[in-house]
Amino acid sequence: MPTRSSPAPTRCLRTRRAPPASLVLLCAAAWLAPAGAALAIEARRLDAAAAAFPAPADWDAAERHDAFWMYKPRDGVASPLRTQVQVACDEQALFFRVVADGQGSGGVRAPVARRDQVADDQDYVSVFVDTNGDGKSAYFFRVNPSGSLADGTYVAISDNQDFHPDFDASARGAPGADGYAVDLRIPRSQLRNRGSDGRGWRYLVMRNVPGAERMILASGELKQNATSYLSASQPLDMARCPGAGGEWEAGAHLTARRHEQKIGAASASDRVDPQLGGYLKWSDGAHLAVHATYRPDFSQVELDIPQLQSNAQYALFLPEKRDFFLEDTDLLELPTRSQLQGGGGGLAVYTRTITDPRWGARMSYRNQGRDFTALVADDRAGGVVAIPGPFGTAYVAQPASLLLLERASLARGAWRFGQFLSHRDYDGAGRNTVAGADASWQPSTIAKARAMLLFSATTAQPQQGQLRAGERSQGQYAFLDWARLGRDWETSLTLERASPDWRNDTGYMPQSDFAQLTGVVTRRWRFDGPWSSISAFVWTAHSQTVSSGETILTRYAPGVWFSGPYDLQLVAEYHPGERRRVGGYGARLHRMDQWFFQVSSSLSQTVPALSFDILAGDQLDYASDTLGRGYQASFSGKIRPLAWLEVQPRVSYWYINASDPDLHARETSAQLLVNANFEAGSFLRLIAQYSRNRRQEPLLRGPAPDPLGLALPDWLDRRGNLQSLVYSNNAHPRWGFDVGATRSQDYASGDPKRYVLDLFAKVVVRLR
Repeated sequence: MPTRSSPAPTRCLRTRRAPPASLVLLCAAAWLAPAGAALAIEARRLDAAAAAFPAPADWDAAERHDAFWMYKPRDGVASPLRTQVQVACDEQALFFRVVADGQGSGGVRAPVARRDQVADDQDYVSVFVDTNGDGKSAYFFRVNPSGSLADGTYVAISDNQDFHPDFDASARGAPGADGYAVDLRIPRSQLRNRGSDGRGWRYLVMRNVPGAERMILASGELKQNATSYLSASQPLDMARCPGAGGEWEAGAHLTARRHEQKIGAASASDRVDPQLGGYLKWSDGAHLAVHATYRPDFSQVELDIPQLQSNAQYALFLPEKRDFFLEDTDLLELPTRSQLQGGGGGLAVYTRTITDPRWGARMSYRNQGRDFTALVADDRAGGVVAIPGPFGTAYVAQPASLLLLERASLARGAWRFGQFLSHRDYDGAGRNTVAGADASWQPSTIAKARAMLLFSATTAQPQQGQLRAGERSQGQYAFLDWARLGRDWETSLTLERASPDWRNDTGYMPQSDFAQLTGVVTRRWRFDGPWSSISAFVWTAHSQTVSSGETILTRYAPGVWFSGPYDLQLVAEYHPGERRRVGGYGARLHRMDQWFFQVSSSLSQTVPALSFDILAGDQLDYASDTLGRGYQASFSGKIRPLAWLEVQPRVSYWYINASDPDLHARETSAQLLVNANFEAGSFLRLIAQYSRNRRQEPLLRGPAPDPLGLALPDWLDRRGNLQSLVYSNNAHPRWGFDVGATRSQDYASGDPKRYVLDLFAKVVVRLR
C-alpha cells in the first residue's frame, strides 16, 4: 500500500487520548524528519467508472496521506488523532476518502443536517480543492459522519468561506465505535479553472473535533496567524486522471399560489395562480459555464432572520438565499471591510437588490487566474432603493429595471487585478452605473493589502418617494486596507471614502459623503490546555463628512477575548467617550459610554450552540436624535434532542429611557426555527416569528393603557407575528417538490389588524 506523508511536525502535544507509545513515536518522527516542502498525493485512476463511490478494493491501491498537524488550539504540533486521506478519479468524478480515528469528549457528533448546515459544533472533515494551484481561491466540501454535506467557495485574500454556492457533489458517512469515515464524490465538470495537464492542482483536508477541548487538524502545517487556509495546501497530482467532458442540465417548475388578505373587516383573496418557469445550465467541464432562467421561483427559500429595525441607522443587510444568484459568487467578491476591522463594510455587489426577476442569465469563465463573469436580469418592480447619506439611509420605491453586472480579474504571482461594471436602467426613471477597478497583494502568508476605486453616474433621482429621471450626478468610492498577522501581534488599517453623490443601486452601500479610518491592534497569548488563548485588542475608528468635515463617529474601544473549554468564547469591550452624530448636518454630536459583552459555547451534542451578547450604557434613538440609558441584547441557541431534529431559538431586545425629551422605547424581535431533517434534500421546517415595538414620547398619539396597568400618556404599540411551515423533498436527482404555508398578523395602536395567508405548492422536474 503506497503511502506518502508530509514532513513531520517539530513539536508534540500531550493529550489524554494518545497512548504513551504513540507519543514517543510521534515525537521521534518530529525530531528526526527534515523540514521541506509538502509531498504530493496522486489521485488514483480507477479502471472503470464508479457507479456512485469506489469499491473498497479500489482504495487498497490508492496512496495514503496520514501525517496531520494540529491547527487549533495549538499549531505546529503533531495531531494526537490519526486521520487518513486517499484520492481517486475516473472520467466523471473526483473522489476523496477520509478515515478519522478517535473522537472528542462526548463522542462523535454526527447529526443529520440540512445542506450547508454542517457547523463547528459537529464532527466533520473539510476538503479544499484549488484547481488553479495559486492559493487564491478554492472549492470546499464539508462532510460530517452522517454524510451531511456543506459546500461553497473560499477566497484567500478575504479568508472567506461562502456557503451559498451549491455544487452537484454527494457524500456518505459511516460513524464507528471510535471515529468515522466519509466518502466524497465531486463531478469533474464542477471543478473548473483547471490547467491543461492537471499537475497544478492543490488540496487541503481539515478535520474538526468538537468537545471539552475542541481541536482542528490539517493535512498541511497551517499556522494560526496565516491569512489563508490555502497557505498550507499540498500538491494534488491529477496527471493520470482523464479529462472531463461538458455537461448540461435543464429543469422546469410549476408553482401554484393562493393569497388571502384581511384588513379590519375588509377581506380579499386571489384565485390559485399557477406559474410555469424553468432553467438551463451548461458547462464545458473545464472553463466555461452558462445558466439561464425564466420566471424563477423561490417560494421554498428560508425566511430571513428577524432583526431589530425601529432603531436602525443604516440599511439592514440580508444574506442571499436564492440559488440562481449563488453561483460563482467568489468571482463577484470585491474588497470590503473584513472582520479584522470590525466588519460592517459595504458590498459592491448585493444581489438582494434584485427583488423579483422575470428572467435572468449569467455566464462565468475560469482559466488559470483569468476569470470573468457577467449577469443580466429583468427585475420587476416591488422592492425599495436605498438612498445613502452620511448619517442614515433613506428609501424610495423600486421601479422595474434591466440590470447588468460584469467583472473580470487577472491573477499574477502575489497580485490580483480586477475590473467591475454594474448598470441598472429603470423603466423610464433614469439609470445608475458603477464602474471601477480593484487590486489585491499578498506578499507572504501573514500579510495582505487590498485597494478599490469605483465611480458612479446616476440620473435616477429620488423625488417624493419615487425614482424619476433627473440631472446626472457623479460620485466616487475608494477603499484601501492592509493587515499583518504576526505570531503575537496582529495589526490592520482600513481607509474608506465616498463622495456626497456616490450611489450604487446594485450593491450594499448604505452610506455616502463620508471618510473613515479604522485600525485594530491585537496582542495574542497562546497556551496549552483548555484555555487556549487570551487576546487584548484596541479598535479605533474615526469618520467624518467629506463635504463639511463634520464628525460622524469617533470610537476608541479596548477589549479582551478569552478562548476556553467547550469552544467557549468570552469577549468584553469598553467604549469610553464615543462620539456620534446622527441627526444630520449641524446636529448635536453626542458623547456615549458603553460596555459590550459576548459569550458563546458548544456544550454538548444535545446543546451544541449557545450565544449571548449585550451592549449596555448610553443608547441613541436615531428617529428623535435623543440620548438615553439602556441596552441592546440578543440570545441564540441550538438544541438537538434527536440526531435529525434541531431547534434554534433567537431573541433580540432593545431598550432606551431618556428624560430630555421624555422618551421610553423598547423593541423585541424573536424567532423559533425547528428543522426535521429526514435525508439529504428532504426536510420539514417550521418558523415562528414575533416582533413588538413600543414607544412613548410627546409627539406620538395617545393615550393608551400600558399592559402593566400604568398610565402612559403617549404610547404607540406595534406588533406582528408570523408562522411558516414548509416541507421539501428534493432527494431524487430527477424530480422534487415543495409545499408550504405562511400566516402573518400585524397591527399598531388604533389601526385595524392586518391578516395574510399564503399557500404554495411547487413541483420541479430535472433532466441531465
